[in-house]
Amino acid sequence: MAIWRSQSVQFVWFLTSVENIHAATIFQKVAGQSPDSSQQNRVPSPSNPFLSLASGVAYNRELRVQVQPGRVDIFVMPVDTSDPAPEIPFIDTALEVNTLVEAITTNDIVWPTAIRQAIVANLFEPAESQAEASKLFFERAGLSSFVPETSDEVFQINRRKKLTSAPETLNRLLRFGIATFQEYIVQVQPNAGPAGPAVPMSETKFATSLILDLNTVVTGRPIATEHQIPIFKEMAFELLRIANIASPQALTDEENELPNR
Repeated sequence: MAIWRSQSVQFVWFLTSVENIHAATIFQKVAGQSPDSSQQNRVPSPSNPFLSLASGVAYNRELRVQVQPGRVDIFVMPVDTSDPAPEIPFIDTALEVNTLVEAITTNDIVWPTAIRQAIVANLFEPAESQAEASKLFFERAGLSSFVPETSDEVFQINRRKKLTSAPETLNRLLRFGIATFQEYIVQVQPNAGPAGPAVPMSETKFATSLILDLNTVVTGRPIATEHQIPIFKEMAFELLRIANIASPQALTDEENELPNR
């Protein structure tokens, strides 16, 4: 089956120190261009917990880099538009995962203070109705029978796997659910807040969702710099292999064939 498309792909480094790490510099390395906007904060706050941020449009998708105490995140998302979209906006999961791995490899983005790494993808399969999305949820989650007229469907499972590229162990978490999408417009008056109720600008759309969260198990020791890029490569391969199957059965399927792209 084809790999479901995503609303976001995220690469994460968990670090013991983010000193001298700047989001704009990472953005430049990953995108090959300067960010459209960037900011730096000496002291994070609850309303703005980031030390630095950088974002912009590169190759027809939104790229965002954020640095906060203890972590660095790179996000890839569909380009945001102010006009209602006829379809739910998505990005190509396999393309963006492989592109980020290539960018990290080419620019040798590693840190001596890394203690954990993660790749997270939010995948969706659009459905004609909530009932169809629910039916696909039961099928893909491997539940024995479809129960009609349910709500708040969630199924989560994790199974660990030892990596071959480094002396680390990988969490492989799958979370199936149902997603709804609808666009609204809100009139706002300066210094006065919303001027009226939110007005829907599109019909409600439905999808079956699958969050894939692959992350290294914390051991208390730093991950050697020479292992960090091989770990991301192996995690990316495993994420796409699981996404290609889109079922808990993927956690028992250890075939080493490349996933469809």
